[in-house]
Amino acid sequence: MKRVEKKEFLELIADSRPAQQEAIMADEDLVVVNAGAGTGKTETLARRYAWLVTTGRAKFNQILTLTFTEKAALEMRERIRMRLRNWYKQLSNQGNFQHLYEAIDNLDEAPISTIHSFCMRIIQKASLYFNIDPNIRVISSPEEFGFWNNLQNILSRNDWNWFDENVSDPVWRSRLSVLNQEPFFLLLNHGGADGLVQLVNSLTDLFGSWGEKPEWLWQKGERVERDWEEIQESLLSWYAPEWDKEWSFWIEQILPLIGLRGSSKVIDTFIDFNLKWHNRPDKRQLPYFMSDLIDSLAAIARSSRNAVYLKIQDQLLLSRPFQSMIEYRNQLKEKYIRLIDILCGKGELTEDLRCRQLLIQSSAIFWHIWEEFKKKKSVLSFNDMIAYAGEAVKRYPTLTAQYCSIMVDEFQDTDLLQESLIRNIVQNNQASLFVVGDLKQSIYRFRHADLSIFHQYIQETQYNPEGGRHIVLSESFRSRDDLVSEMNSLFSFIWKDGLSQKILHEYEPLQVPNELSWWEERSTSVSAPHLRFLFLGNTDQPTKETEKRCLLTRYLADEVNNLVGKAIVWDKAEKKARLCQYRDIVILVPTRTFYKPLEQVLQDELNIPVIFVTDVNYFSRGETLDAVAYLKTVVDPQDDLALANYLSSPFSGLSLAEVHDLFVNADKSCKNGWLWKNLQEQYPNFCEKLIDLNQKMKLTGPASILSELLKESSHLKAIPRSLRRRVAVNLRRAIDLAREYENTIGNSGLGCTRYLQDAILKEVKSEEANPVGEEEDVVRVMTIHSAKGLEFPVVALFGLEYTPYRRPRNKFQSSRELGAITRYFPDYWEMNGQPHVESDVDFPSFFIEQQLQQAEEVSEQQRLFYVACTRAQDTLILSGVCPISNGEIVIKPKTWLSWVWDWIEKERNEDPRQYLIKFFPGYQDSLFISTSKANEEMEGGMELPRQPLPRLQRLTATAYAFYRFCPHAYRMRYRQGITLPWELPSDDEKGGADLGNMVHWILAQWDFNEQSLNHWLPLHQDKFLEIKSQLSIELRPFLNTNQDWEKVKIWLTNLSQSHLGLSLQKNYNDQKLEREKPFEIKINGGLVLAGIRDLLWKDEQGVHIIDYKTSSPDESVFPLYREQMYFYGLVAQKQYPGLPIHLGLYFVRENLYQKIHDLPTEDKMMLQVGAVAQNAASQGSFQPAIEKCPSCPWKNHCSFYSTKE
Repeated sequence: MKRVEKKEFLELIADSRPAQQEAIMADEDLVVVNAGAGTGKTETLARRYAWLVTTGRAKFNQILTLTFTEKAALEMRERIRMRLRNWYKQLSNQGNFQHLYEAIDNLDEAPISTIHSFCMRIIQKASLYFNIDPNIRVISSPEEFGFWNNLQNILSRNDWNWFDENVSDPVWRSRLSVLNQEPFFLLLNHGGADGLVQLVNSLTDLFGSWGEKPEWLWQKGERVERDWEEIQESLLSWYAPEWDKEWSFWIEQILPLIGLRGSSKVIDTFIDFNLKWHNRPDKRQLPYFMSDLIDSLAAIARSSRNAVYLKIQDQLLLSRPFQSMIEYRNQLKEKYIRLIDILCGKGELTEDLRCRQLLIQSSAIFWHIWEEFKKKKSVLSFNDMIAYAGEAVKRYPTLTAQYCSIMVDEFQDTDLLQESLIRNIVQNNQASLFVVGDLKQSIYRFRHADLSIFHQYIQETQYNPEGGRHIVLSESFRSRDDLVSEMNSLFSFIWKDGLSQKILHEYEPLQVPNELSWWEERSTSVSAPHLRFLFLGNTDQPTKETEKRCLLTRYLADEVNNLVGKAIVWDKAEKKARLCQYRDIVILVPTRTFYKPLEQVLQDELNIPVIFVTDVNYFSRGETLDAVAYLKTVVDPQDDLALANYLSSPFSGLSLAEVHDLFVNADKSCKNGWLWKNLQEQYPNFCEKLIDLNQKMKLTGPASILSELLKESSHLKAIPRSLRRRVAVNLRRAIDLAREYENTIGNSGLGCTRYLQDAILKEVKSEEANPVGEEEDVVRVMTIHSAKGLEFPVVALFGLEYTPYRRPRNKFQSSRELGAITRYFPDYWEMNGQPHVESDVDFPSFFIEQQLQQAEEVSEQQRLFYVACTRAQDTLILSGVCPISNGEIVIKPKTWLSWVWDWIEKERNEDPRQYLIKFFPGYQDSLFISTSKANEEMEGGMELPRQPLPRLQRLTATAYAFYRFCPHAYRMRYRQGITLPWELPSDDEKGGADLGNMVHWILAQWDFNEQSLNHWLPLHQDKFLEIKSQLSIELRPFLNTNQDWEKVKIWLTNLSQSHLGLSLQKNYNDQKLEREKPFEIKINGGLVLAGIRDLLWKDEQGVHIIDYKTSSPDESVFPLYREQMYFYGLVAQKQYPGLPIHLGLYFVRENLYQKIHDLPTEDKMMLQVGAVAQNAASQGSFQPAIEKCPSCPWKNHCSFYSTKE
């Protein structure tokens, strides 16, 4: 094998930056790379791998590469593959590099994986050496959920025999006695069975990530007093410097200056104080000093006119401007008094320790039972995988003997157990270790990532060259110059004292690669603003937090509309500038609780194309509830409640009117099964189908039954189009959950239904599947954690005011330092021989835990803020609601908003209030409207307050058409959420709305030439798969192999041969057609008109707009379609002033083109649109268009029509 000479190799990495080259070529046994955001760490890792292989330092199967997500592992493998291929081409004419070809050819077998996948392979290998089941697997969600749910039920019904049956170890059996004592029952009643189970689950996850076992937790319960002493010592060390400064300030500065002579209350108080604390106190005395200082200041509070008091006040003002004595004292008291009392021994410490010991040791018992359960089932948790692999590696080093080089990505997210495993592999093999991370991007503390691990590695190499090499990657290839400069200024200000109390690491500013040939173009060609502030302050708007956030969202939406199609952004992949698209924009939120106002405004109100990524409300979604009701009905059709829920869902295929009739007319004399009996009488075929499904489920399991919901395309047709893709992917997730249950527990439909129903009742947080691909042109809304590793041209951070420091709801809480804590005394807890009623004063341990967590939380929030801001390539929008108190802006401390506010004020030397939102022209009126003169004034001339204007901010073509057709129909669809299908199916139509969706998709791609039609039709299985791969994700559920594609071929062939088709062919060839193109225009008053036109082109005759209809012509809905086309006509008049507008409908099935005549004048349409925008948002009665009732296609859904009848 030829070793590449240095000169040859330098040519391979000539395009890498100097710091990257240093990292790629480093030969030290330990290389620690501190890589800032956007500095190319993934590419550096890939090139490092390729360098090791190319230079012969390691073979491809000797380099262990570990990541923390499957996505990162896949990206790493592909980056390495691409780099090896490129280098092989460059070197192929310089000698024999067969080893490179071998590496490329076998890269799929290379150990590049997540740390958990690697551990599973080690465990499977280790089963040959010691007692591990070779079929061991990761525990499934149903199994894990089932165990904890069962434990909760056992505790709720006090079934203590269960513990005897499930604990076989003699030592642990002897410990069960703690569960059968009065104090444990009081604790159980205090926090509830659910609270206790949540605590145990949390403890097993936390301490399992440390590699600890139940025995360790039991012993921790034995040493609660010693742990408390260690915590006190740590707290004293933290606060001693602050308190020592207070001693120096008073004893060495203030009191010597004022001259304590004479006699008064103030003088006597401070003479005594000075005598007592004249000598500098040691660390343990400082809490007592602070206690005396606060008491002394309180004692002289009423002596504000005393001369000595005034002297002290003057000296205080000199050192602390704008702070009076009272304010100073209150600040000390608020900040320290509870902590001081605890450190001085005040508080119920004895009972606190007693409660904690019982909580910890009972939790240890339940943890032991959990371990026994997993052992019997031969399953592992994720922590178990790493612990078992670590033990195997330690006992049998040969398991990893092949690795001579270890590379770890995102090392800042490592926990103790993972680091121990990596260290053992390195030590066993004397392998080199190359780790990459960023202290500033450690945001997974909730997963027990330990930032101090990476910090120790940095210190080991930064200050000790013999320990290895420390390299900093600081050149960001992500963000433009101006934005990098702003972010450096902001975070240098936030981290001026270091990254946290524990880690005093300086902020390392990002640089920009100015020397790169394309960088100047990258920075100067962008027209979008680099930094924007949107602060909502004191307005006349409603003061509820949710309403303010909705208002802020409307302004944010305006920012989005001002960017899309107007601003220039940089396309990093193509290395060129282009117009901004929706997919270039991401809105980041601190938590998913901020989804609600964004969803309400962007999606429901303004109809902006938006997707909410990784929402965790899967088990509260309507389609999930309906799917479980369907499954429960199949299990037991005579369950009246389940059957009623299923029949009322879109999945039943029955209209709400039909379901209503079933309920009203049913004979309810039967106690159970009355609804089923009535259903059998009125819909026997429907019931036979349910019985068939019941029999099928007994043979095939619940997953196949849920699959039937996707086979019936008419179910999705009854759901609003904007929700169909979400519903489709959530149904697939239900199928996956059922299949997981089958694979790990069994085929019981009843058991699976109970599992899903329990998850619903317990409001289990579970992520929804992502229904869109990366190229979908939609705005993405996601949490900052979900955005880690991603980048976007435009980042809008929503929710700067977020305050994460809230007290937990659960009365029990896990603690890294204290093990487990409870907040208050349980009711009737015996103290000094007397039962004690629950107190509202925190236990000392609870208060201390809150202090410890708050300090860590502040540090993590700063890092989270950094991650959010550094996702931006071109534009960063910082938005938040400024809290108002007594009409004044009061920024809460330790929030993102407070840091930004202070930075603007102190570093930018600007008044942050200048960035408060000002209503843009017409927008104030769009939010508020004056009432009529008669209602504005009362006797005496008093003005009534203005009421919120009932006016939509965004009006779509469909909403406008519905309101113009019948206001009551609009109300049913948009206010009540009743599904009113836009296009009505024909009796003989096969495929329904799914077929219509597919025909629209074909018409948006096809060139209207008969010869090319077969390319777009899935007439054969191979073509079906090819077309499916081209479809956007939301359309894939609608592609069905059993649809009548031959009939579609006839329809489209007729179109291609028609006069219209020939005209479209010509315009297609001349590149004049605009197809499925969304539009948005803002008209007077800020109203946005929006929609999607099927087809538009311009020629010498004017502007032509056509809308396809896959249903048959129907006179009853023609007025609806006509109003939709008039809306398109108005938009065209605005976009193409002075040109004639030609409107038409094309009915695909009949090959019929129908012109729309008599387009109203622009002025008339503006009046009509304005009236609809105002009336549709009102709280009025939405009077029906009675003259249309007899022929209305939705009369069976209409409460007014049924009442009239």
